[in-house]
Amino acid sequence: MTNSNLKTHLRNESILTSIIQFLGVGIGIVSTIFVYPKDLNLYGAYGFLTNTASLLVPFISLGFGSVLIKYFPAVRQDVTKKSQFFQSVLFHYLIGIVVFSLLFFLSFYFVKNSFITDDIYFQRFYIYVLPLTVLYVIYDLFSSYCINFLKLSFPMFLSSLMKIYLPITFLACIYGFLNTSLFPLYICIFYLIALYILFLYLKKQDNFQFKLSSNLSHYSQNKSVYQFAFYSILGGTGSALALRLDSFMITKMLGTEANGIYSLAFFISNSCYIPANAISLILEPRVAALSHEGDHDKLNQYYKKSASIMITATILISGSIIFGLPILFKIMPNHDKVVLLAPALVFLLLSRIIDSATGVNAAILSYSKYYKWEAYLMLLMAGLNILFNYFLIPEYGISGAAIATCMSVFLFNLAKSILIYFTLKLSPISSQLIWILLVGFGLFVMFYYFNFHEDPIINTLIKLTVFSGSFLSIIFAFDLNKELKEYVLDRVLWRK
Repeated sequence: MTNSNLKTHLRNESILTSIIQFLGVGIGIVSTIFVYPKDLNLYGAYGFLTNTASLLVPFISLGFGSVLIKYFPAVRQDVTKKSQFFQSVLFHYLIGIVVFSLLFFLSFYFVKNSFITDDIYFQRFYIYVLPLTVLYVIYDLFSSYCINFLKLSFPMFLSSLMKIYLPITFLACIYGFLNTSLFPLYICIFYLIALYILFLYLKKQDNFQFKLSSNLSHYSQNKSVYQFAFYSILGGTGSALALRLDSFMITKMLGTEANGIYSLAFFISNSCYIPANAISLILEPRVAALSHEGDHDKLNQYYKKSASIMITATILISGSIIFGLPILFKIMPNHDKVVLLAPALVFLLLSRIIDSATGVNAAILSYSKYYKWEAYLMLLMAGLNILFNYFLIPEYGISGAAIATCMSVFLFNLAKSILIYFTLKLSPISSQLIWILLVGFGLFVMFYYFNFHEDPIINTLIKLTVFSGSFLSIIFAFDLNKELKEYVLDRVLWRK
């Protein structure tokens, strides 16, 4: 694939992935507004379950999810080596699944009885941690394999189907059509079907073979693979702890209902990060390839451009969410409870903006020779988040958890950016990035304190329109994001 074709493919795949994600999140937002607040305890228990599964994924995979992405460029052109490499990755995944299953059964009663709560949902759902985690792990493997071929849109499509399936099943449970105690089982059934479909897709796309091999000798850097895998476990575990442990601590300190409210805020904040996440996932294998080739100039270009595009999209959506809250709260069930998520949401959105402003720094550091530092910094971030949560949740409730997340994300990204700058001489900072931040912040402050109409609903709608229109107009008029402007003009308006 030529550089021109690669650029076009990356851009189109990123846009397609974003569109699919937005459709899924659109459905998710409707569900968040009208469905999940109907039973905050059930949603909180489900959030605890899924966060637990996500927390365990990097440990069970033995770090080989990141191994697949980092070392795949070295075997991409050789069909035999490529097949053998994936078979060995699959073997190590299964070893991790077997070990985890044994540890889960050995520690089941100790963890269950000492951990959290007598909540009825928690007691019934905990047994599903094992099957759901295993399904997450395998799905993560297959998705990583798709990413290597820059085909992220299909697994994203399956994930979007989940966003349709979940609220339907949720409603069926709370209205008595299905057994509420079996709610996690219905989720597991969906993932089994999705995995089978994804397996057929991979087999069709790249002669995918379900074989096992413990041999990594076909790869010349056998020792480095295991070393990288070890640090990926540390980094992945640290990341999961940093981003998911607040759910554990909220459930323990405040209960499943509070976790349900926090989960709603967390989900809403995730919607602003969809384009940024799509760009990051699409560019990850490219960053790995450029790191393998030692092309630092190209890496620096990707670094700066990714930061500018990601921050533009994140600010636009974050501002729209904040301005839209008055309408959102009026139409959500359990209004008196869900309004409590507002302060937490602000800090969670701010953490997303911080993440976006640093572009693909995680991928750059992870696939460089300094990858060990990614693990160290991630564990440090996890430790800080635990410490912040311990002191802030009792004092400020779910807002304390959001503040803790924001503080740890800021310190983590600051440390990573400094490390990348002094070791690789790369930086996401550009004049475009600074101006985008200033324009976004200035417009938000201006319109937040300025009212256009006495009616709160009409006022909110006007604010949403004026803020988003003004922000994009300034961005395009002053060429603050040339890549985005090019795509809109060429692909959307003129259809070139």
